[in-house]
Amino acid sequence: KAEISLQKCLIEDTYGPGCNFLGRTKGEIESCLFQRIGIGIAFDYHTKVETRDCVLRDILEGAFWAMPGESQMEVKLTSNQVHGCVWCTNKRPEKLTMKGNNFNETFPTQWKEVVLSHAPILHDMIACGQPWVQRDPPYGVKIATGF
Repeated sequence: KAEISLQKCLIEDTYGPGCNFLGRTKGEIESCLFQRIGIGIAFDYHTKVETRDCVLRDILEGAFWAMPGESQMEVKLTSNQVHGCVWCTNKRPEKLTMKGNNFNETFPTQWKEVVLSHAPILHDMIACGQPWVQRDPPYGVKIATGF
């Protein structure tokens, strides 16, 4: 049973994570739209999260972020659409199930001006745990393949 459930929500225009699951949180995200945000959905420690039928677009750092450190995350990504960088870093949840997702790796063009003029400020606000890296299209976090 989910402790946190989001359905048919619009999350937009923030520099931090649109949704942040911490500790031992169990959650479900269904049919939500995340747009123009720093990081889409962040997973931490012992979280168990299922995301399905969501659209994540114009995400600056990456649609999904598995936070650094020892963890036992369990994440299911089903039938989501991601336009932009898929993962914020190279770390993945320990138990990751991906099925029927559509990943279209494009850089959010409207963010380019923001990134170039506010990079130091954004880095402090995003707090991604990684050094700030300016990504130019079509580079960025590579899409996982072979699922």
